[in-house]
Formats: sequence, C-alpha cells, structure tokens
Amino acid sequence: MGEIKTAALTVSELAELNPCIHPDVITVFVDALTVYREASENILKNGAVTGHPKTGAPITNPYMPIREKASKSICRFHRDNPQFYSGGPKPVVASDDFDLQIGSLLGETARPKKPRTRSK
Repeated sequence: MGEIKTAALTVSELAELNPCIHPDVITVFVDALTVYREASENILKNGAVTGHPKTGAPITNPYMPIREKASKSICRFHRDNPQFYSGGPKPVVASDDFDLQIGSLLGETARPKKPRTRSK
C-alpha cells in the first residue's frame, strides 16, 4: 500500500482511472484505507495488547476493531468492484485473440481445456 498523499488528490486520480465507479464510492474506499493505515500504525507502535491508560492492566488495543471494520470495508469494495484499477501495471492481453480478451474480462485466467483424443 503506497503513501496516501491527500484524499482529494487520490480520489481524483482513482476516479480518472476508474470512470465506471462513482467518485463517492472511491471516496469511501480511500477513507477506509486511511483509517486502516492509521489503526495499523497504532497497533504496530503499541502492540495488539496494550496497557489500560488509567490502571495499566493489559487490554486489547482499541484500534484492533477499528482496523477490522476498515478491512471489511476495503474487502467489500474490492468484491463489489472487481474492475477497480489502482494504477499498477495492467495485464497484457493479446489483441488478436478475441477469446482470451473476453475470458480476461470475465475473470478467467485460462481457456477451458479441450478434451484430448487418442490417436490410433
């Protein structure tokens, strides 16, 4: 996960790369990424089990459920938007192979295998 510059800039860049996804949906996704990153930084800094601020008794880091909720939101976004493109390298598809292009659009990674026939 790269550094998030500013939410507005990231949303505008991602919206330009993904014109079929509404910018509000991308905004929610970027917000979830920001919350996830901040919660992860806190957990990394203080640990999954930390001391209670008043008593010092060990407690689960309060950022754990926050990170989990953001993670679910991110996963839901990717499940609902499988065509999402974040700016990395796009897969290369042979332009002269129509079946392969259609298969890649449908999420298929390889052509169905043809049954083998034995030669006599």
